[in-house]
Amino acid sequence: MQSLWSAILAGEANRPGTYSKRTLHLMASLDKKDAVLFTKLCSFACMISTPTPLIFDSQNEIYTNNGINFSSLKHLDAIGLISFESFSGYVRKGFDKNVNVVYGSKVITLEFSNDEKNDLNIGHAMFTDAGLQLAQFCQSKIISGFEEYVMSEWIKTGIKNANRVMYKGTIIENSLNNKDILKKVRINKTWKDGDWILHSISLDEDQIPELSNSLDNGPWYIHLWYQGKDDVKVIYKDKVFDIKFSDKSTWTDAVEHGKTLGIPEEQLDFPID
Repeated sequence: MQSLWSAILAGEANRPGTYSKRTLHLMASLDKKDAVLFTKLCSFACMISTPTPLIFDSQNEIYTNNGINFSSLKHLDAIGLISFESFSGYVRKGFDKNVNVVYGSKVITLEFSNDEKNDLNIGHAMFTDAGLQLAQFCQSKIISGFEEYVMSEWIKTGIKNANRVMYKGTIIENSLNNKDILKKVRINKTWKDGDWILHSISLDEDQIPELSNSLDNGPWYIHLWYQGKDDVKVIYKDKVFDIKFSDKSTWTDAVEHGKTLGIPEEQLDFPID
């Protein structure tokens, strides 16, 4: 609280009128608990032109394990630091093809499908004017895994991370021992083939280890390809192989490993489009 007040008073002394009367009044009414809670929320804020809290699912453990939940968001809304819409959420509009999002020292370049007038889902919370003025002074920490969580939410809406390679492939849902991975990738299409449920998916290269860990034991594999290039990843429960589709001499280790799991060689053909 002393740190926040010092920063605000210094700014107001240097440039009178920098902070609204509402902000100063709200600061006077905050106690330590409120300040700590708001600082925790700021750990989930990215810079998208202005500081923007990104709360997509208040019940997700990325939030609850770090002190933010539905009740705390409602409280911050009640005291005037954020606006919290638990159902509808918020969308920022009018983005060009690419936009930079900054989290800590990391810069993520988002790539939209259209050249202009793109919408970005920013979740269920926004800073009020007072909250926005206070957010710039909060010494918040970086939450491990949050960048990846946010990107997985945006990938599901068709946005790409221009800094990373995006892969495409098909998941047989029956092959998974943990179906949570389906909530984190973009599902382009779902269909049934007999008893099998199949999903055409797109995912970030950084999600591949989690996809591998999500496979069940047994004769299962998933192969992903980088669209427009020759790069293919063959993913088993315990190993990932990089191959070139056009060069079958690179397939040997991936095929032999699949055969040790009981997969017929004719099914280890790794088709791409």
